[in-house]
Amino acid sequence: MLIFGHVGITTGVIKVCEKVINRKKPKNNRLIDYRIVILGSILPDIIDKPIVQVIYGLQNHEGHFIAHSFIFSALLIILGIVMFLKSKNKSILLLGICTFIHQIFDKMMVMPNIMFLSTINLDHFIVLKRFKFVNNIMVFITEKFPYFSGVVIYFEKPCVFISEVMGLIIIVYFVYKLYKNKGYENFLKQGIL
Repeated sequence: MLIFGHVGITTGVIKVCEKVINRKKPKNNRLIDYRIVILGSILPDIIDKPIVQVIYGLQNHEGHFIAHSFIFSALLIILGIVMFLKSKNKSILLLGICTFIHQIFDKMMVMPNIMFLSTINLDHFIVLKRFKFVNNIMVFITEKFPYFSGVVIYFEKPCVFISEVMGLIIIVYFVYKLYKNKGYENFLKQGIL
């Protein structure tokens, strides 16, 4: 998945969970800081993509490494629980939950060697080359524009395209809702959505 899928769908999932948990409480009782949700939904990519580019170069389009492991999200969740019990601060716990959702969307359970950090090497990164025509287009584009290599590969995967469209629709909905309710300031200052 790319940015719209991760941010939009994770925000939607967390908003639904907030509505279910908070349905009997007053409307002004805010549980979730959605700035943290947005950060957590892309945090594994923010951490791993630069690390993988430095270690493996542009030959790897996946960019799954330490922050895409179960250990990473589990440590954040455990640290978040401890912080919540000590100071009622939910930020780290929410960050851990959102990174775990990111890992689910990236289907990290299919790559147990990365998910559980048993071993990490270049063999674990899979480049799909099913169709020669698509591969030739990808090679041409990535030679001319190496930074597009991570985007071009996803045109072979319809589920990624669909999730990006769904995520974009969710983001547009929330942005429209903020615009309609004049809630940009509350979102920027307090993370209220």
